[in-house]
Amino acid sequence: MMGMKIKKFKRSSAFFMAAALCLGSTSGVYAMDASELSRIIEEAKNTDTSGYTPESCESLQAALEGAENLLSKEDVTEEELGAGGMMLQAILENGLVAQADKSSLEAVLSEAAAYTDGTQDGYEVLDQVRAQAQAVLEDGNATQAETDGAASAVAQAEENLGGGIDKTVLSDLITQAEAVDTSGSDDASVQQLKSAIASAKQVAANPSATQSLVDKHIQLLQAAAEALYQKTDSNTVYDGVYQIGGLLHHATADQVSMGNSALVKPFQLIKKGNDIHLRIECTSLTTKLGKQNFTGYLASMWYFPGFTSEDTLPYAAAEEGQAVDTGETQNAAETEAEDPEEAQSAATEAAEESSQAQTEDAAEDELFMDGEEASGDSDGAATGEEASAVQEETQSLDENEAPAAEAATAKAVGVESYYDIYDSYNDPKKGTDATVKGKKYPHYITIPVELNQSIVWTRIYVPVMEAINAGGGKQYAKLYLDWNDLKQLSGTETDKAALKKQITNAQNVQKSLKQDSQGYAGEQLAMLADAIAAAQAVYKNMNIDQTVVDNEVKALTMAVNAVTKVKVDSDKSELKKAIETADSYLNETDVEYETSTREALQRARDKASQVYDNEEASQTEVNKCVTAIDNAIQGLIIQGTDRREIKKALTKAETYLKDTAHYTAADMDVLRFVYETAKAVYGNKESSQEETDAQTGILDYVMKNMKKASQTKVDKTGLHEMLLTASNMAGREDTYTADTLKTLNSAITAAKTVYDNSSATQSQVNTQIKKLSKAVSGLKKSSGSSSNSSNNNNSSNNNNNRNNNGSNSSLDVKNLADGVYSVTGSMVKIDKTSASMSNEAINHTIKLTVKKGKYSITMDFKGLTINGQLGYLGTLKYFKTGYKLDKYGAPSGSLGNVTVDSYQKYTNGKLVTDNFGTNYPDVVTFPLIDEAKNDGYVPLQVFVPIMDSITKGTGTQPAFLKLDWSTLKKTDSKDPGFENDDNNGDGSNSGNNSSNNGTNSTGNGSLRGNNGSLSTNSSGSLSGSTSKAGGSSLKSSGSLKSSGTTTKSTSTKKSAGTTALKSGKSIGSKSDSKDAGTTKLTSSGLSDASDQDQETTTSGEAYADTETGTGESSGNMRKVAVPVSVSALAALAGVFYKIKSRGGSLRKKAGKKK
Repeated sequence: MMGMKIKKFKRSSAFFMAAALCLGSTSGVYAMDASELSRIIEEAKNTDTSGYTPESCESLQAALEGAENLLSKEDVTEEELGAGGMMLQAILENGLVAQADKSSLEAVLSEAAAYTDGTQDGYEVLDQVRAQAQAVLEDGNATQAETDGAASAVAQAEENLGGGIDKTVLSDLITQAEAVDTSGSDDASVQQLKSAIASAKQVAANPSATQSLVDKHIQLLQAAAEALYQKTDSNTVYDGVYQIGGLLHHATADQVSMGNSALVKPFQLIKKGNDIHLRIECTSLTTKLGKQNFTGYLASMWYFPGFTSEDTLPYAAAEEGQAVDTGETQNAAETEAEDPEEAQSAATEAAEESSQAQTEDAAEDELFMDGEEASGDSDGAATGEEASAVQEETQSLDENEAPAAEAATAKAVGVESYYDIYDSYNDPKKGTDATVKGKKYPHYITIPVELNQSIVWTRIYVPVMEAINAGGGKQYAKLYLDWNDLKQLSGTETDKAALKKQITNAQNVQKSLKQDSQGYAGEQLAMLADAIAAAQAVYKNMNIDQTVVDNEVKALTMAVNAVTKVKVDSDKSELKKAIETADSYLNETDVEYETSTREALQRARDKASQVYDNEEASQTEVNKCVTAIDNAIQGLIIQGTDRREIKKALTKAETYLKDTAHYTAADMDVLRFVYETAKAVYGNKESSQEETDAQTGILDYVMKNMKKASQTKVDKTGLHEMLLTASNMAGREDTYTADTLKTLNSAITAAKTVYDNSSATQSQVNTQIKKLSKAVSGLKKSSGSSSNSSNNNNSSNNNNNRNNNGSNSSLDVKNLADGVYSVTGSMVKIDKTSASMSNEAINHTIKLTVKKGKYSITMDFKGLTINGQLGYLGTLKYFKTGYKLDKYGAPSGSLGNVTVDSYQKYTNGKLVTDNFGTNYPDVVTFPLIDEAKNDGYVPLQVFVPIMDSITKGTGTQPAFLKLDWSTLKKTDSKDPGFENDDNNGDGSNSGNNSSNNGTNSTGNGSLRGNNGSLSTNSSGSLSGSTSKAGGSSLKSSGSLKSSGTTTKSTSTKKSAGTTALKSGKSIGSKSDSKDAGTTKLTSSGLSDASDQDQETTTSGEAYADTETGTGESSGNMRKVAVPVSVSALAALAGVFYKIKSRGGSLRKKAGKKK
């Protein structure tokens, strides 16, 4: 609304740097790693600042420097990085101020230069405004709002020059009225506005028009515009009460139903919102038997929701013959009895037979009983026991009635009131009809319908017809509705008394003007006629609200005033609002205005106050005062800093700070700091506008991103899974060295303490995950380990070779001379820490050959024992130079095939062959990519057929060959470290590939006894203990259930005692095994299952990834790879599933192989 000039006082950019550094020390949930902060810094550096003011660019640069200082700070925490990132992001989003487009201001100042007559009213104000606008034009840091406000102030000051009978306001209103969009508005209201515009134009062009007539037309135009309302549609059914034609027709015969005469026509249709229902009055019906008339009532009625088709019957065709209509009954009775006595006797016998039939068929009768009980003596609304009849009970058709394929269900109609009548059928004591005995007959019933629904399938029960012929009282019928015969009776409730009175008054004025026009032009007379027509249309319209009625009363009043000599008081409601608005600016303490512009507003306000108090003031004077105040506000120029927005932000922040119960302490710490910083800026009148705006934006940003305590629940899923894995490894004293196991057990103890701590932060949980992972990967095998002795021997050879070669510090891996070298290597998963399933299948002494400056790697493979079976590497591929890592850390890019130097053979020289194939690689060679020379990681893709047979899709795994360049040494091709004792045997057991390598209870491929055993319960705490037998127990605080259960695999052999562990969501695989009572171990409250097929992750990227933090944006959180034991087979083989722990959900990748 305002154009404001701001004088800015620049502050040292050190302020922003200090704020960022200080904010970085605040703990909170806004933790991020260095890579995320680097991304924000890069975004800031790439921001094009050419279109922003110099001062705001300086603010951004200062914040950028502060963030870079945090990035280079030693031992910086994730919370500090997060806080610094939030500061920089807030300034990026809120602190930059765009340079203004000043072309309009230049044009306005050029035009204003032509006014030089200092004697004109308002010239002094114009001269001041021009000077202020010129200053804005020359200010390079002026905002667009300031520029536009200055231009508007100059334009308004020009328009305020002049004097005489003032038609300027009227002319402006005519222009505005002609621009009003009347499409969709009621025709009569549109015509009313058009006639008002025509009359106003005649007055504006009439040199003899008085100020009073001008003012009356100002009020007329305003009222006519406000009286526009939306056109009503004759084809639309609005809320209200209608009458609608209809009848009850026989279900199959071409005649009305026997119950048609019991329904009063026309029916009522009531609409309120989306609810539409029929309201039908029931009356008595009379049928004739011989010469005797029998009178009765409709006792019950049901309808069939969803059956709206003429051809879709809610019952079987076999039952059609059971319905007896009135005409058939009457003919049969007249044939059997001709005199009254015989007729009465026949009726009595029929009633007795009917009663007996009803007793024998009580089950069928209950279908039609609506639960109505006789009570009370008046024809009023159903109460007490009768209320049960009003409830719509779903009645299922019994088997004897053979319902249609649509499984029709009947619902009892609603009952508003009952007749206080008992007859021979429903009398509580002597009633002959067991179905209705003691029940009252309905008076008003209701049936829900849809808009334009033309047919309602029903079923009725009429006791008198049942008495005449057993079974004849029950009949299906079609209730037809004629929507073309719809007539509205009432609509929206409104008070139209004042409108009716004003219409009468206007008609009297119109009648007198026809006799004597009293000098009014034809446009004024036409205007009055159209106003009366518009008012009559509103009066007749049942579908408009009270606001439309009130607006039309005002419009018609203004039309009458415009054609009478009566003195009309000016409408000063808008003037009062304008004065109050001016006072709010003049009394503002958080912003200072330049003296001249403030004085201009004060003068406009004082003038408006005088006009407001003047009972003789014209409407033109009133409107001009409103405009003058608005122009003065537009012309206000801020001196110094506008602190209003920052005050609002501070007030809002104070509310947040009081709400300590709903936000985390970490969030409150962040908010408290930025609040104090903003408060200091607010309290310093020397603060620049940029500083103030930046602090406002930062404060708003923090409040907007604060999370409720329930939204920031610490996710411990990853820690739980890591504890399971670590505890499994901790009991293997016969496999790993005592020192490394001691380190692991210490890490487990610390991790369990954090896991059991309900107040632990996400940062603490993440730290323990990393420490556990490091401890697991740091396990070293003891020299006495019985597993894979050949591999250990190779390790010994490696050590000997290293010792013999001495230090290799002089070798530069990037600039090796041609020759052969050895280097220690291991296969790790994509977390680059945990051992891959293929790690036990390689010789860990890797051959590196350099020839003509080109590097190649030679690897020697051997068999891998899995659950007593010997499996082999099927294929190996390497990722070429330029590969990328996806968000989980898995390599992706172009794959190359390795060169197979030799294949696996038995001791008899024959190729190894098993159930899964043959031609398994033994020695392979492939190029060493440049990236590995820098970081030591060679990205590979392995495929182990035996693993794929256990769980489809898990045989293909991404992995890294981790080269320890510190072990690099010069050697030759005969280095014994390159030799690998294959464990393939002589092939005598090739059919099942069974091997003794897998039978040792502490061996590489089986899990027996207590080795690695895991126990779980739901006590809510985690505990673990190691045993000499090589096992470790672990209690789970999740919802893990039932240890020692069986998991399924694709193997057809029966398994027992194999433990499956699942986390977040159950993970499994398809199985053909006959494991009775197989139970899925689950957490997060997932249910058990018995002998049930389970889906498996088949992406070829079987690894775990736990995102940490609040579960919000993954971009701000550190990712931790977590191994998850899927089964004993998979656990020892190193098969790890991807677990997405955000929100406890499991994300499954597509099943393609890389």
